[in-house]
Amino acid sequence: MRVPLSCGIPTITSRSSIFSDLTGICHQIDTHETVSAADHIEDLVSDAGKRKKLIDKQSDYINFSTWGNHSSRMIGILDGGHSKNTAASAHILNQKTIPLEQISI
Repeated sequence: MRVPLSCGIPTITSRSSIFSDLTGICHQIDTHETVSAADHIEDLVSDAGKRKKLIDKQSDYINFSTWGNHSSRMIGILDGGHSKNTAASAHILNQKTIPLEQISI
């Protein structure tokens, strides 16, 4: 989903649970209700304000949802928030394989 979200156009998804993390970020439609789906698409095409708001939300999500940010958050979870430099730790994590026996949860 990163590619369509980063294209600068409104992204529309179904309401499938696989897209639940995108609720409020993408325009989600019921694919079984074709008339309603068409109305929602027409609404996005004709309403520049709505379109811009959705594009801004998608851009914010893409900027927040980077591998570096994900790894920093994961390190924070794994070390209980005690890491002093999560950016450096994330860089190390991206560069090095950690043996499974060294990880405790």
